[in-house]
Amino acid sequence: MVFTREVDSMINKLQKLTMTTGVLALVFILPMALSAVISKTAGGNGITENYCSLPFWICISFFIICTAVTLLYLSLKERHGGWQQKLAFPVIAAVLAGISVFVLYVQVVNPLRDIPYLNSPDTVLLNDVSFYYNNISDSPTIQISGMDADGRRKTFSISREEFKEGKELLMQTQNLDGSQALTAAITYLPYSETILDIDMTVTDRPQQ
Repeated sequence: MVFTREVDSMINKLQKLTMTTGVLALVFILPMALSAVISKTAGGNGITENYCSLPFWICISFFIICTAVTLLYLSLKERHGGWQQKLAFPVIAAVLAGISVFVLYVQVVNPLRDIPYLNSPDTVLLNDVSFYYNNISDSPTIQISGMDADGRRKTFSISREEFKEGKELLMQTQNLDGSQALTAAITYLPYSETILDIDMTVTDRPQQ
């Protein structure tokens, strides 16, 4: 009986903590959205958006972790049902914990690792450039891809404006006799792969 009361008390605390982190995430989404609008309006490169969104992603990760822990306590409280039902909550909790770690690493850890590179970003020259556009979801996937100097294919996310510019240049090369190709010089942060600058030009193909 005492154990049941302790579990109920812990679940209640976890539910309140989960609700608090959810509310904080909604609050932190405002500066995140504002920074995204400012970055696009000013022709920015996404750095402001990256770092203004850190509190939001931290809250989201913590929210998911709280949900996972709550499910684990619920599995301890559950005393009825078969083993499949008792196993469901721990499995879901493990999946949520994995999602939380992934979100935290991609959206928080990588931008923080990029801080030393803000004044000395990496650069790469891509040849054999191609573009990918998928507009199925509300946030379309727009990417540029090409081969670097070592023959490795690298892919970056770009804006609609950069996509339109690149496609126009690519069409120019396709309308020629094949003696020219599209290249892209990209300056970017290595861990988050945030593009700081992109310069797409039509150049002559090297003579065979």
